[in-house]
Amino acid sequence: MLCRRSYNKTRGFASLGVPISAFLLVTSLVYSSKASAEIISFGGHLFAEKGVHKKSRLGNAVVPSGMVTAVLNTVTHRLSFTIAYQGLSGHITVAHFHGPAEEGKDAPAILTIAPPYETGMHRVVTISPAMENYLKQDKVYINLHTIENIKGEARAHLIRSKVDDKLDQNVKEDPLGVPGEEKASGTY
Repeated sequence: MLCRRSYNKTRGFASLGVPISAFLLVTSLVYSSKASAEIISFGGHLFAEKGVHKKSRLGNAVVPSGMVTAVLNTVTHRLSFTIAYQGLSGHITVAHFHGPAEEGKDAPAILTIAPPYETGMHRVVTISPAMENYLKQDKVYINLHTIENIKGEARAHLIRSKVDDKLDQNVKEDPLGVPGEEKASGTY
């Protein structure tokens, strides 16, 4: 026997115990804040840092390569990023965001990326207004450090994508709207 639930078309959401005015107010607030959000995409290719040893202590060739992709939500100030790499001399000991710096120039670490470090790692962090401005100016890079290359073995300078950065509700959903555990540390 099928059990059918009746739905009162005249009462709408009120039949669910939610006043229509409250539903409309919450819906309008959610959509108005998302509509004004700017979602900015960044990317960068990993390459060997200056002075990287070309062979590891075990004699293996060291040719770091890979890709960093990132998405910034300017309303929540949350940065979602993924780092995929290969060809390092060994395990990553620490990874940082550095800035502000022009491409090819050095800068201090401004945010430490928390372990574990593995290719394809994905993190979501809340960043400071200063770091957000550096990102928007293409003045941030990620540096991967290893035991053999303590000062940094691979780097990817993050460059703002040229695609339309405005949030389009029909095409791009907000990947940073869901609360999650932050996996980075720093005081910047």
